[in-house]
Amino acid sequence: MAGEGGILNMLNQEQIKAIHQTTLELLENTGVVIQEETALSLLHEVGAKVDFGGQRARFPACLMEKLICQVPDHVTWYARDPKKTVQLEGTKVCFGPAAGAVNVLDSNGKRRPATIQDAYDFCRLVDTLDFVEEGHCVVYPTDAIPGSAHAHMLAAMAKFSSKPFRGRPRGREEATDSIRMAELLVGGRDALKQRPIIFANINPVSPLQHAREMVEGTLEFARRGLPVCFSPQVQAGTTGPVTLAGTLAQHNAEVLSGLAIAQAANPGVPVIYGCVTSVSDMRTGGFAYGAVEGAMLNVASVQLARYYHLPSRATSGFTESKMLDYQCALESMMTNVMVCMAGPNYIQGAAGGLESSLTASYEKMVIDDEALGMIARAMRGISVNEDSLASDLIAKVGPGGHYLAEGHTRTHFRREIFIPKLIDRLSYEAWKAAGAKDMVERAREKARSILAHHQPQMIEPALALEIDQLVAEVEARHR
Repeated sequence: MAGEGGILNMLNQEQIKAIHQTTLELLENTGVVIQEETALSLLHEVGAKVDFGGQRARFPACLMEKLICQVPDHVTWYARDPKKTVQLEGTKVCFGPAAGAVNVLDSNGKRRPATIQDAYDFCRLVDTLDFVEEGHCVVYPTDAIPGSAHAHMLAAMAKFSSKPFRGRPRGREEATDSIRMAELLVGGRDALKQRPIIFANINPVSPLQHAREMVEGTLEFARRGLPVCFSPQVQAGTTGPVTLAGTLAQHNAEVLSGLAIAQAANPGVPVIYGCVTSVSDMRTGGFAYGAVEGAMLNVASVQLARYYHLPSRATSGFTESKMLDYQCALESMMTNVMVCMAGPNYIQGAAGGLESSLTASYEKMVIDDEALGMIARAMRGISVNEDSLASDLIAKVGPGGHYLAEGHTRTHFRREIFIPKLIDRLSYEAWKAAGAKDMVERAREKARSILAHHQPQMIEPALALEIDQLVAEVEARHR
């Protein structure tokens, strides 16, 4: 884990309670549209007021508070390598990469469509990184048979990542394929329930709607006891109120109504409180992932998750920049630092994304991993104790001495001082002698070296064959 957050807040307790109360009023009086009949029936059975003709569910406040109390306050997100299992709880933070990019910025600076090979290569690259803890394949391969891209993504993550990863819940078919793939990895349905290596990330449709395919995915995961994360993508000013407080109230209603669907399907199933919400660029109407207000909304959403005692997922590290430039660095680092300090349990998008995550960059992935290392170091703070104060050592070295050869230095320097792998700290002359390479060039060399040499922890050949057979089955359904 990157460390502990929880030191940055946007809301005080009275403001949180005001948003909560407004949310309950919205859910009870306005309600949400749920475009799936089974979910509406399940909600009706647990006490929601359902208009089946209008596909609208309204939730009495007492029902909503009861359902929230059913949800566990933590999630264990297992990995193929047990040492890489992640605990989503408290204010512990872990980082995940960008996801779903349909383009790749190649090493020549050319933007091209993402491929199946990119899905495998990004998995292998992410598998080596020190601070990106989720083994996502980052891209959505555009050269796959239409309808089968999700199978190739799942296969890439299953074969080439030793880290935890997410399933694909967009419709009953994708959700079922995701669960089958995970069952292959862990040894069956019961084993997956005991050791969930995937969860479903569900995006409500703002304002106040749950689309059929996402509800189908919710039900498939929830019925099997697998964690479900509800991550609205409200766009303040277009699909939500332009005021940040109003957007938070609507966002909260979309999360909690999703939570209600999951609990109606399987009481006690784990739910993660997610956020992709940001603001509109009011000049274009476009979604501004890298906006400072987006970071503020994510920080506030983490506080709301903590208010409900739910594990949290946030979004940061995104940029609207199309290239590895100063805008890219500014937006990515600014949002990552702000959101990380709030203490979400999982940050998606923290590395590798450009152009609102429509494009992925191998170079940016390794640069962002270095930046996340700096953030993780800052999160650890300054340890103050008898050993770290070093009063005896200071007296021993005395005026005019130095500390380089001291045992205390050798013991502590790796923990106290972040040692970068890409950042250049040479003199100008030494930098010139080393080839005068900028950060992007150094990152390109590192990414190429990893892809040329790294082989992840391999799975058994028989299991790899079963995974390939599942992909072939999915492809056959869509030929």
